[in-house]
Amino acid sequence: MTYSDLVSDLEAYLNRTDFTTRIPRFIELTEARLNRLLEDPDMEVIATAVTAGQYLGLPDDFGEMRSINVGTYRLDQATAADFSGFPSISGIPSTYGIFDGQIAFAPIPATGSGVTLLYTRKIPALTVSNPTNWLLTRAPDLYLYGCLLQAHVFGWFDERVAMFKSAFDEAIQELRTDGERRRLGAAPLAPRLGRT
Repeated sequence: MTYSDLVSDLEAYLNRTDFTTRIPRFIELTEARLNRLLEDPDMEVIATAVTAGQYLGLPDDFGEMRSINVGTYRLDQATAADFSGFPSISGIPSTYGIFDGQIAFAPIPATGSGVTLLYTRKIPALTVSNPTNWLLTRAPDLYLYGCLLQAHVFGWFDERVAMFKSAFDEAIQELRTDGERRRLGAAPLAPRLGRT
């Protein structure tokens, strides 16, 4: 499925020409909601960077940090309040914080230090110039139900909002289950017992 396929399906389901110009906005709103709700293995990314002082810009597709290493050292996260009390010294970082679209390190690493980020990325936005993404490929129904929900909320078709919300929520749960299965395997992990 592609962006144009999704638009065509939405036009057919809605059967209202006055909504056609609103469809790109329904897709944007659905993606914004999905970025808040989903945690899927296809959203996890490993990226590398090099420091040039205390701050490093976040990747453009950054959603949520999973872990960060500088060299071989894994860092702990600190809040903005914690960071304000740290001395401004150089050394091997042990702590990071995320402020104003940047990663801050404490102590301040040497310029050129290697950084490895494991983070969740935002869903790549569907557009005419970016006609598909991993989510549309795996769960076209999720996009469809999410966009139909947005359209019905916009048009105040109260009797159908609950139906599309239910379908949307069920598709999210199915995707979460599929993601867990892909991450952990078909069977749940059992604790290992020592030999007696």
